[in-house]
Amino acid sequence: AGPLIRLPRQPRTPHTHEQARQVIHASHMSTANRVAFVLFFLRCGANNLKVLCVCFDVTKSFCSIELCIPRLYSVAPLLGPIELPASWNELAFQWGSEIVYFVVDCTSHFRNRIHPGSAMLYRCDKKGFFLTAQCVVSILKRIFLYVFIALGHNNDQGVWNMSGMQEICIENNIKGLGDGGYHSVFLKTPLCLPINANELQYNETQRSLRAIVEVLQGLVQFWSAAGERFTLHNLALHAQSLMSCYHLEQMKLLNKNPFNPPSAL
Repeated sequence: AGPLIRLPRQPRTPHTHEQARQVIHASHMSTANRVAFVLFFLRCGANNLKVLCVCFDVTKSFCSIELCIPRLYSVAPLLGPIELPASWNELAFQWGSEIVYFVVDCTSHFRNRIHPGSAMLYRCDKKGFFLTAQCVVSILKRIFLYVFIALGHNNDQGVWNMSGMQEICIENNIKGLGDGGYHSVFLKTPLCLPINANELQYNETQRSLRAIVEVLQGLVQFWSAAGERFTLHNLALHAQSLMSCYHLEQMKLLNKNPFNPPSAL
């Protein structure tokens, strides 16, 4: 699932509605084409079903029905599993006198408003409707450990409380890094008002270590379903598409990790 996806056929003049219906009933889209259909939707067709209709000779109604089938997305977690480690010791990173294991941050995936329930997706400071994805990333391995999708009206601290990461930290006695939007004894955050050179250095180092989660979140934004405004009304489809994008990006990270482990600071 790279930047470019091979289409099953060259785009051509679309059929009429009835002709397209006959094509689908006659051919019964193959498994390979169904996979290509979903990948194309996630990569570059999430906001334009007309492109899907032209490339795959289907109707918009077929797209709406087919894309909502959960089994089409079930392969992504198998290819790129996002899971918490069995042992956290292998993820320990020595940072000065502290040992940290992960970096956490939230990112926004914007979408069109829905009715009813649009208030649950809106935040005034963002000035838009969106779903929030909280990403927990390993500092050493540079991969996703945990992704939690929440409604957009929640801030970073609210998503942290809902995701269960606080309980995971208590159970495993681990700490991580977060930005100023988090308030937890298990997260090392930047100092609000640094007053000397040591505190300024602390903030700079903390920010540099947190950069990895921003990079991985940016890679996911290359998928159309995650990086562009989602236009389909179905909220469950949006959340399912986002998780598939994260799993597919995890697959690429597991196969070829482009980052080098950081040196101890």
